[in-house]
Amino acid sequence: MYAMMNRFPAIRCLSVAIAAGIVFVASCSDDDGVRPRPAPGCVDFASYIHVESRVAIPGSTRRTARHGDFLFAAGGTAGVHVIDVSDPSDPAIVATVDTPGSALDIAFSDTILCVADGEGGLRLYGVGSPKIFVELGNIDAAGEAVSVAARGSMVYVTDDVGLRVVDIGDPSAPVFAGGDNTAGRANDVVLLKGHAYVSDSELGLRVIPIDPPTTYDPVALFPLSGEAQGIDASGDLVYVASGAEGIQVVDVGTPSAPVLSGGLKTPGGAQDVTVSGENLFVADRYLGVVAMSAKDPSAMEILARVQTPGEAVGIESADGYVFVACGPEGVHVLDSTNPEPPPILSSFATPGRARGVFLVGEALYVCDGAAGIQVVDALDPRAPRIATSVSPFGEPQFLAVSGGVAYVASGMGGEIGRLDVAEPFSPVALEGLPADAERLAASDTILVLARLLNGVSVYRVEGVSPPEFVGEASTGDLAFDVVLSGRYAFVANGASGLAVVDVLLSRGPLLVAWLPLTGVSRGITITGSLALIATGGGEIHVVDISNPTGPVRLSSLNTPGAPSFIRVAGHTAYVAAEAAGIHVVDIRDPGHPVFVGTLKGEGLATGAAADARFLYAADWTKGLIIAPAQCAGD
Repeated sequence: MYAMMNRFPAIRCLSVAIAAGIVFVASCSDDDGVRPRPAPGCVDFASYIHVESRVAIPGSTRRTARHGDFLFAAGGTAGVHVIDVSDPSDPAIVATVDTPGSALDIAFSDTILCVADGEGGLRLYGVGSPKIFVELGNIDAAGEAVSVAARGSMVYVTDDVGLRVVDIGDPSAPVFAGGDNTAGRANDVVLLKGHAYVSDSELGLRVIPIDPPTTYDPVALFPLSGEAQGIDASGDLVYVASGAEGIQVVDVGTPSAPVLSGGLKTPGGAQDVTVSGENLFVADRYLGVVAMSAKDPSAMEILARVQTPGEAVGIESADGYVFVACGPEGVHVLDSTNPEPPPILSSFATPGRARGVFLVGEALYVCDGAAGIQVVDALDPRAPRIATSVSPFGEPQFLAVSGGVAYVASGMGGEIGRLDVAEPFSPVALEGLPADAERLAASDTILVLARLLNGVSVYRVEGVSPPEFVGEASTGDLAFDVVLSGRYAFVANGASGLAVVDVLLSRGPLLVAWLPLTGVSRGITITGSLALIATGGGEIHVVDISNPTGPVRLSSLNTPGAPSFIRVAGHTAYVAAEAAGIHVVDIRDPGHPVFVGTLKGEGLATGAAADARFLYAADWTKGLIIAPAQCAGD
């Protein structure tokens, strides 16, 4: 966690910054006696599907509807919110209308906003401008109005007992025109070629003619597995989100004789679906958004997964963007221009549970829990291999290097291991320390341990072996992570934010400053005069530490998942956020960090390392994942 320059016999050039699961190493020249790595192959993570922005919304957002440059969001008991999305990277709420019930879904009939308002029934509002609403009329539903669709002057509302058709030719006096009772709860409705397709929680799919004259009697009742939820349609196909059964595709070319033509299970529980060209985007509840190819319904495949906070329950696509309703977490905007995920060069299973990955010279050290440390040769990133394993102490989860020695933390209750890494592919175990730590930081002179409720402990390493205890300092909270800069240790200090400890006082280490931050601070890194802190609640804070005893927060950025590790290479921060993957953040403007994209594996991202060419991710269930790094840009 301290930037330094060391030269060892087998490491001809090494510029290292180590902390919280990340070590960055400068590249070596071709004539320095070291095997060259393959040529750079960086990518721009922003060119793949990624979270573009988020807007916090009062209430619990269930569905959205795009109307021109504005997105209307049904926010439950908080009513309907109007969001300006003319710049999708910077959405902003411009108006709110408070409905008497619980706004669950919305649709437009020309300039009339139709709201399925739960117990408030169907509410109709004239929208003269996005900021001016005039209630025109309303009509009760048979039960709780759940979803709504509109065509011309006819509005189709689903409720607890079925489909209700409402004529709003005179919006001040809407009248029922008919309907159909369902076997279960009618969760959603979509209109296609003269028919209403209703997702019935018990039966599956109901097909109801809507072109007059009609009595709205179903012409087909098509059973589906699972519980039919959200629904969308395109061409002759209807796509039904069916909870644990994922997406089911029904061919309705002959509406009276629908045929199941394909489907694909999703990992989270499909709640809603939207069609965009040949692709589908699925609101997959706790696991965020799933992008899948639907060109051939009989051979659908998942293209990418994007984690969003909370539960993804509603989804809509328009103009290369996907708008995701995430309940209390508001609305997330995804750039879906390219629905493919960033490329992965290799995925390499380790024998244990990978908790962190670190570059030590040309080697990768994977802290692999009970399986020890795996020393990996990844000079060919497409074919990594274990060169050797070391397991002389506890369950390694973190390490830091200084002076040719790697210090290894095995968590609270473990011990501090030491390795001679002068020959990175042939480490030698040294005498350990009878101390424990979550994480640690090392310089040429001192070693600092982050010890949760025990604060930080400081050891002298210069000229002594094993390290010599100097003292300890309480940080008043949970010291999760620590980095060093000069005489100061900067601590990710749980719910208390950032703590600053002077570690070189003659009388021992002393807490000299602290900065409250939102969330629970779990990971920290330093670049120049900035500290970046990752919180488990999904925030990245950027703090000016040019005056260490008076740190100042400059900005914050919301991210999906639970960030716990963060490190910087150039102007790019890499954030390990467990189930959400590795986030890539541009920090060129400290006052306005930009979310670039995500490397999403299939497990839990616990750590990362990067250089100018490659990104290495430690994955709790999958081991080691190697991908191209983010291109440096201008």
